[in-house]
Amino acid sequence: MKWYFCIESKGAVRFTPYIMAAVISCRENTNLTPICLWHDHGGGEADNLKKFLNKFDVKIIERKSRGYQALLQNGGVKPDLVTAGTHLRYDIPLIENEDEFVLYADCDILFQKDVHLEALAPKFFAASPEFHPDMWYYFNSGVMLMNVDGMRRTSDALLTSTLARMNSGFPVTHDQSDLNGFYFDQWDRLPSVYNWKPYWGKNDHAVIVHFHGVKPQDAYSTLLSGDHPDPTVKNLVDLNTFGYTHYLGVFATHLEKEGYELVVDMGTNLAVCIEKDIRDRIRREQLCG
Repeated sequence: MKWYFCIESKGAVRFTPYIMAAVISCRENTNLTPICLWHDHGGGEADNLKKFLNKFDVKIIERKSRGYQALLQNGGVKPDLVTAGTHLRYDIPLIENEDEFVLYADCDILFQKDVHLEALAPKFFAASPEFHPDMWYYFNSGVMLMNVDGMRRTSDALLTSTLARMNSGFPVTHDQSDLNGFYFDQWDRLPSVYNWKPYWGKNDHAVIVHFHGVKPQDAYSTLLSGDHPDPTVKNLVDLNTFGYTHYLGVFATHLEKEGYELVVDMGTNLAVCIEKDIRDRIRREQLCG
């Protein structure tokens, strides 16, 4: 099965460590074929990331999404950098021409096990809950098993609906809200282990772990200081500190496989997070958990 993920080149600099950990875990723990849809703004900011993706034999498809181009042309709401990346997922059914089903997943994830979704055949896509593993009224679009033909047949109507929502005042980055609204009551259930959140705790059955809401560097700093300027971040980390310490340890281990210097050279602020004292703290938390 193919795993599609989407990147815009300027934001990718900040997301480089997450992308690295996701790709390394994919190659180590799955048989998925990774494909990166890449919106390039020019300037070469993410050249190091491209080298990394080439090293791990990730297919890169350079493209600007239909939604992004439509926003540029309609004279209304202007797309931002986040929109340039997130709306690439809408184009996956227009690009894929071989497989009936493909996996889409954000790049702030870790593959813990191989993906086996052969038993699922969603009409449009299957997704997991946003807020709680058993609350199925609203899905998180960070991991989706896509029915390529089903989503291709509805792609024009989805784009029209999304542009209308944006021009009526909805934030341009809320593609998840667009998908929930457009496919309301028409999406299938993807088991929650395929979009497991650290604030739900450690789960040995988790297949894909998603750093939803709180990114690794914010979780590290919150665990170390006990506080964060954003109360939402602190509240999510406090929900399950053991879950975060466990999965941050996995995340740091994947980065270290590529070498400490590589992470620093990419200009991230995560260097301190893989220092020995933090690793030791994670191990102590795990032992005490």
